[in-house]
Amino acid sequence: MSVVPGSAKQEVCGYTGAGETDCLLPVVPVKVKSRNSGRSIETYAFMDPGSTAPFCTEDLRKKLNEKEKLTRISLSTMGENNAGEQKLITSYLLTDLEVCNLEGEEYLRLLKVFTHSNIPVQRENIPSQQNLQKWSYLSDVNLPHINTNVGLLIGANNSKLMEPCVMISS
Repeated sequence: MSVVPGSAKQEVCGYTGAGETDCLLPVVPVKVKSRNSGRSIETYAFMDPGSTAPFCTEDLRKKLNEKEKLTRISLSTMGENNAGEQKLITSYLLTDLEVCNLEGEEYLRLLKVFTHSNIPVQRENIPSQQNLQKWSYLSDVNLPHINTNVGLLIGANNSKLMEPCVMISS
């Protein structure tokens, strides 16, 4: 942070995006499948309880060969200054996507997925097996690595997908 000169002290924060890159976010490797095309793609999913809708990247939509309908949505973030103004963006609305773990044990349907150019999570924010080794109570957790970016954001309206399978106390 830096102090801006003037009669009153004001602090200006230098963070961009989600903040510090040494912060690990709830990101897990998954398989996403299109029921329309039958294609399946491995990607990372960001579990975002602060989002009220799921999103996937345009790149993931193209790889899944999804061509559903175009729509316009209002997308709000903390970084906006336009109180009351709605920022409409063009997005695809995908209704036939399913997600599961990498082993493909049980696919669960995603509700109304919208597309966006990217999911703003840096690779440094994705937990790795090496990160887990720092904490002995996580020694039995296996977190597979896949060579890709975050292609999916799962929001709070898909609460079943955000339920933890196992709780491990620190």
